[in-house]
Amino acid sequence: MRRRHYPSDNSIGEWALLEPLLPTPACQKPTGGHPEAHPRREIVDAIRYVVDTGCKRQVIENRGRDVTFLGGCVAGKARGVPGAATACCPPLPPPERARQYEVVITQISRDDLSLLERAVRQFRGVEEADVVRAFADTPSALAFVAADEAGILGWCWGHHLARPDSSSMLYVHQLEVAESHRRRGVGRDLLRAFMEAGAKAGATKMFLTTGEANVAARSLYESLGGGLAAQGPTVNYWFLLDPH
Repeated sequence: MRRRHYPSDNSIGEWALLEPLLPTPACQKPTGGHPEAHPRREIVDAIRYVVDTGCKRQVIENRGRDVTFLGGCVAGKARGVPGAATACCPPLPPPERARQYEVVITQISRDDLSLLERAVRQFRGVEEADVVRAFADTPSALAFVAADEAGILGWCWGHHLARPDSSSMLYVHQLEVAESHRRRGVGRDLLRAFMEAGAKAGATKMFLTTGEANVAARSLYESLGGGLAAQGPTVNYWFLLDPH
């Protein structure tokens, strides 16, 4: 199992493009050499983490500076002019930050139907409260909604399924985060809350399906310990049933 991911890490698709461009390991050359001590992907991920974090800080600190003026300060420092960089580039005040609201992850119960109704309306376009209530009353139903003071950010829902061998498992049918709030950890928090609730209820496994090319989703699932089916590649079959 790989260690946890960070937003700067290589996705599955990115690593597939990058790996062939790296030099051949010494241990695989005719001249021979020692095996590499650390996985290459993790080394590149670590470099990207440092570069990504450092670059963000520099962008914030240098925002609004005159590039030519800053260049002159750096040149002065390089020539040994005492205090050149300090005089030309005094520390900037901290940048103003947009107001941040606390994100709350709520497990839906009969007391939270209004919250679920808002999520269903936003992500599924369904207005009927009776439909939402019927889902919430289903014994196997499990749903979580992420929200803050500004509104609904995302949701995750599925079922806790009993098996004939006395065990049980979780099924995630939908995990969705509003586009304006993606890549902020909302999806991760929703899925983790779903998994923890299922584990407390006795589930020992969880399964879900996603598109093979959905790199962002697959990276999230891998970072939380998910793996591909042990029996190899699988396909999904859907059947249209006649209720009559």
